[in-house]
Amino acid sequence: MQNTSTFQYIVIGVFVVFIIIGIVVFAGFTGGNNTGTGSSVQVTVWGVLSKTAINDAIDKVNSKTPGSINILYSEHPIETFDNDLANAIAQGNGPDMVIMPEGHLFKNSKLFAVIPYSTISQRTFQDAFAAPANIFLSSSGVTALPILIDPLVMYWNRDIFLTAGVPTPPASWKDLVSLIPKISNITTSKTILQSALPLGEYQNVKNAKEILSTLFFQAGNAITQYQNGFLISSIYNYSASTEANPVEAALSFYTQFSNPSSVAYSWNRSLPNSDEQFLRGKSATYVGFASEYTDLMSGNPNLNFDVSVIPQAQDAKTSLTYAKVYGIAIVNASKNQQSALKNAAALSGDSFMSYFSQDTNLPSVRVDQLGSESQSSSGEVFRRSVLIGRDWLDPDSSLTENYFQTMIESVNNGSASVPDAVKTFDLQIKELLK
Repeated sequence: MQNTSTFQYIVIGVFVVFIIIGIVVFAGFTGGNNTGTGSSVQVTVWGVLSKTAINDAIDKVNSKTPGSINILYSEHPIETFDNDLANAIAQGNGPDMVIMPEGHLFKNSKLFAVIPYSTISQRTFQDAFAAPANIFLSSSGVTALPILIDPLVMYWNRDIFLTAGVPTPPASWKDLVSLIPKISNITTSKTILQSALPLGEYQNVKNAKEILSTLFFQAGNAITQYQNGFLISSIYNYSASTEANPVEAALSFYTQFSNPSSVAYSWNRSLPNSDEQFLRGKSATYVGFASEYTDLMSGNPNLNFDVSVIPQAQDAKTSLTYAKVYGIAIVNASKNQQSALKNAAALSGDSFMSYFSQDTNLPSVRVDQLGSESQSSSGEVFRRSVLIGRDWLDPDSSLTENYFQTMIESVNNGSASVPDAVKTFDLQIKELLK
């Protein structure tokens, strides 16, 4: 009888803990002020986001509700983060939580705890956060809580467009391509003096992987997807009624911009990096992240540019763009998992998100803060881009970066046809997912 009683107490205790955690997390998601959701136990957090921005927002939250967030945050370079984290955990001095982009979180997923749906339901998560954050929903639970969504947008040079008699950038890729002869300045020897659209290459096109991912999304392919609880490649997952593989069509569209014999020719590998060319005023457009806005402003204060939602497929019913999602994950080896979860919920809560969004000049990850228009014109473009943003489950962002490069360059140098390049890409993704 004594053993049975002890067992019952243990079970009851476990349920009480989960109920408490569930209430705390739910309060954070529903826009409460998070009073009391912090913990007297300070948790350590390693991340790739700005220490200044994180700590400033925390200080503002805690100035109104002391103790709401109790973390010690340290900023680490993303280039060495994976190895540094693994080594620290192996030595027993790893952090309680990490903040990283989705690709790095998925690559190191075995190091992190999954929050069961009994604690945070899928419905609660989806009602709380913008669609790109759904990347953190797995078959067994929530793999991370979102803290930042950075969408891909298009920056455009007003002077170049206005000189060509074009008041605004077109909303579709088709219409933008049609403007290339009017906006580009290319000699008879194919020397590009002014580019309309810096796409087509890999090495000197910043964000080439994310741009091509956007084209895949817009063509109707998610690159990877869960099937029966396993992550698989979806490169060849398309309707039989479709005339061509959407991925092949997207790759053909992308590489045409670096093909001298194409009417869309507007870029080649001899030019500077796409962001540098834009800052020099020699490129009419530049596809970059919302987070690059401040650097572009300071990079050339005399540049007359604006920002718009990235072009879409002609007559598309759904608008889409790539959005990089940063998440907060709890380390399996942490001895403070309950406090870590409380603080993670607070970092994704209403109060912190409001301040953090203001400090970073980027939209909030929270649905309840994305419902109204931004007061700034650029902020409104970023907000709309977050709403149409999508990410994909990238098994290893460093390796897949190489796969994208190989796919693009093999087509450009003629070593592979578009179908063959896509086939190789598919095989590489499948091998990575084994």
